Amino acid sequence: MRYTAMMCLISMVLYSCSTTNKFVSETKGSYQVTVPKTKWVMSFPEGGFDVENENLKPDGKTGYYYFTDGPSDIDVSFYIEPATDCSDAMSCRDYALNNKAMMFAKAKDLQLTEFGDWAMIEFFVPEFQEKEINQQHMYAHYVKEGFWINVHLSKVNYKKTDRKLFLDFVKSISFNKKIVKENIN
Repeated sequence: MRYTAMMCLISMVLYSCSTTNKFVSETKGSYQVTVPKTKWVMSFPEGGFDVENENLKPDGKTGYYYFTDGPSDIDVSFYIEPATDCSDAMSCRDYALNNKAMMFAKAKDLQLTEFGDWAMIEFFVPEFQEKEINQQHMYAHYVKEGFWINVHLSKVNYKKTDRKLFLDFVKSISFNKKIVKENIN
């Protein structure tokens, strides 16, 4: 739990110069997540998720969104940013792995996997600060129209059967064209 809180704190510090806006919406039992500069919204089922944090950089191209699901004890965050250092899901996954090597230093069972058009980094953290947490992580990477989507799922007290929850979540993500409302005077 402390590890998740620490990751959330790090994310908040990284985005401390950002502004908070409403680029998460709820419609018909699902959440829609976007940044202003995309032509799409990313959707996933609302389930038991609550929005915990939402930050958008002033450029309108980069956003961070953090959700928790109390019933399943899954945390999920989304980073959306221009894909300037990679061009597809696998190259973005490899870029993240190579540039965040310290984050994976204490990881156990590190695996590089694919699921549909998603490329993933999966690993297990048995303890944090000498406390057993049994936390599984999955970073799922995707590229849509020049934007890199990095979905981070984590769960403490993880059991191998919980992997299906992670895969079902990734499978549930869809992309739809933004509906632009015109001002009619």
